[in-house]
Order: sequence, then structure tokens, then C-alpha cells
Amino acid sequence: MMKIRGTRIIIPLVILILALLLNSNLLLRLFFLSVMVLLISYLWALVGARGVRVQFGELPVISQVGADFNEDITVFNDSRIPKLLLKLEENTDLPGYNNLMELNLRSKSSLHWQTQVKCRRRGRYSLGSATITAGDPFGFFWRNHHAGEPRHLLVYPATMGLPLFDVSTPSNLGDSSSGWLIGQTGTNASGVREYVNGDSLMHIHWPSTARSGKLMVKMFDDGRAPSSSEDVYVVVDMHRASHQGQGDEGTEEYAVTVAASLVKKYMDRGLQVGLIISGDPLVSFLPGRGEEHYSRMMEALALVQASGEIPIDHVIATRMKPVISDSTIVVVSPATTPSLADAVRQLRIRGVLVSVVLLDPASFGGITSSSNLARQLRWLGIPVYIARKGEELFKVLDRRTTPSPVPSV
Repeated sequence: MMKIRGTRIIIPLVILILALLLNSNLLLRLFFLSVMVLLISYLWALVGARGVRVQFGELPVISQVGADFNEDITVFNDSRIPKLLLKLEENTDLPGYNNLMELNLRSKSSLHWQTQVKCRRRGRYSLGSATITAGDPFGFFWRNHHAGEPRHLLVYPATMGLPLFDVSTPSNLGDSSSGWLIGQTGTNASGVREYVNGDSLMHIHWPSTARSGKLMVKMFDDGRAPSSSEDVYVVVDMHRASHQGQGDEGTEEYAVTVAASLVKKYMDRGLQVGLIISGDPLVSFLPGRGEEHYSRMMEALALVQASGEIPIDHVIATRMKPVISDSTIVVVSPATTPSLADAVRQLRIRGVLVSVVLLDPASFGGITSSSNLARQLRWLGIPVYIARKGEELFKVLDRRTTPSPVPSV
């Protein structure tokens, strides 16, 4: 489609009117010259993109936030006429990526280049097609020519290693009381760690304290060894009213990153992993194994938005009914309401092992903090992790160091 800059067309008409009014041969010659320039410019733009084609190299179908890949582009001029002042712009909605080149091609020639594509945000995007713009040297006319076929790229959310994340040991609980009964502590000391505020003085390990010069407390087994056959559910709160912040620094992206990392962690361990996302629509995957199952869950996490209408406590109460005892559930949520603690408590009563990752909305610009809810959950003996804006998530979820063996007294 040919496009014309209308203001430039007016100039010859003005010259013609002045030439007639002033009876000036010089202005009349100038008018004919301007018409000739316009005609040549029109023909230049008309044939400028003819015989030009674009070839894109192989593109990945799937990538991940933080990853990058190279994109090969070759432009061919199959015509005997040189192509000058061409502009090529790739048609893409990939955030942060803009492939724009100005080209001059000799007759029967080609030009090849390679660009690095960085994936900065999860989602589904388009690559592999371009718009070639041919214009005249004066900028009076230009014509767009579309080349290539758009191809879709699915960008998975970022994941991080969580070697120390543990559902069976509460975070920041004084006596590590994540036993099979609420508030119950195992009898076997499995290690020691540094004292934190709220730890029971009854569990201080004095020999380690004397050696280190710091208060050290015992860590206890809960009597339940993780089973390789147990089901693991990751439950992600995408209720629109709960989330705060925008873009990469919002609770939505933090929640998706944590959920994706947990899915990968447990899939890599060979466990059966399920996923529930309270978005719109609600997404639910029964526990399973295998690459295809993993891909489907990661695709769901790549595309989900915080647009759900159902509060997370209601999702847990209704969707978790079929979950059997000895299963593991990790809830990722920015909620602050006590009803979440009630829903999680019901799971614990049924013998389900539960842990909660809270995204503190106050740190993301919200009004309410998750501190009160965290205290309620800890009082129930439920492991709680609190992530705040700007914190490195792998450190938040790996806050407890691996316990060293308990030295003999």
C-alpha cells in the first residue's frame, strides 16, 4: 500500500498558482520540475520493495525468562535493480526487543545478520515476520511490504534452585515443630542451628553454644520421612483483589516465579506434581510426572494473569477435598485474611503436609501486611516463608541453612 505525505503534494500546486497569478515562466518551469520529482519519487517507492524477500532462520518454540538465543535474518534482492534506502522492522511483541535495520542492496545480492534475542518476560509472543519499507530519497512516498510468516514463542517463567526449601520443617519456628500433629515435636535431634527470636530455651544445645560463641538450638525430626511416592500440589493465588504492584516488581510475577521453581524442584526429584492456579479461568492439573506434564504446567504459569475472582481459601476448601493424607501442598499467596489460615488448618487436620509462601503486599505498595497471618500460621505449626519486594527469592526460600549433625554431649 502506497502512502503519501500530503503536505508535500501541496507544494507543486502552490507553485502553479503563483506562476499563473504572476505570469512567471521561471515559476512555471519550477512547477514542472517539482511534478517530475514527484513522479520519479513515486516510481522509486513503487518498485523499491519488489523482488525483495526475507528469510528467518530456525527459531525456538520455547524459551525461558533470563535465557537468550540468536536469530538469523537474510534479506535477498532478486531484482536487477539496486534497492536503496530500505528499512526493515521485525514484527514482534516480545518485550524489550526491537530489530530495526536500514538496508542498501546491490542487484542480485543478499545481506545477512544475526541478532541476540533476550527473553525478559513470560508469555506467548510472535517472531519471524517483518515489514520492509521502501521510500523515495525525498520522503514524499513510502510503501510497506510484509515478509515472512509469524511464529510463536512461548517464554516460561524464570525458575531458581531451591535445594534447602523444606515443607516438613517450619520456617522461623522456635522448636521446628512441623510434626505430624499440630504443635507436636519429634524426639530425634537431627541437627543444630543458630538461635532466632522465639526459639524455646529448652532446646538450646549448650556444647555447640560454647564452641561457637552463639546460642545454638537443636532441630528435631518430625517422625515422617518424605516418601518418594507422595503427591505434591503447588497452589498459586491469582485472585485479582489480593495482588499488588506492576510488572516484574509485582506480587503476580513473584508468585509465578516461586510456583514455577517449586514445580521444577519436585519434578526433578521424580515426585508426582500437581498445580492449581486460581486465575480466570481456574487451572487445575492432577499430580503427574514426565516432560509433557511439566510442559503443560509451565505453559499455564507462563500465560496466567492475576484476574481470578475466587479467593484462595475458597479454592483450597473446594479443590483440595480429594487430596489424601501424606500429600504435600505448598500455597503461594499475597493474601492477608485469616480465612487462609482456617483453610490450611483444615488440611493439616486431615494429615496433609502444608507450607505457605506469603508475598507481603505491604512491601509492594499495599496497605495490609502479611505479618499477622504469618503469626497465625506459625501458631498452628505451619511452615511460613515471607517474601518482600526486592528480596532475592532463592534466599528467602532457602533461609534455613542445612543443619549440621548434633554433636554428642
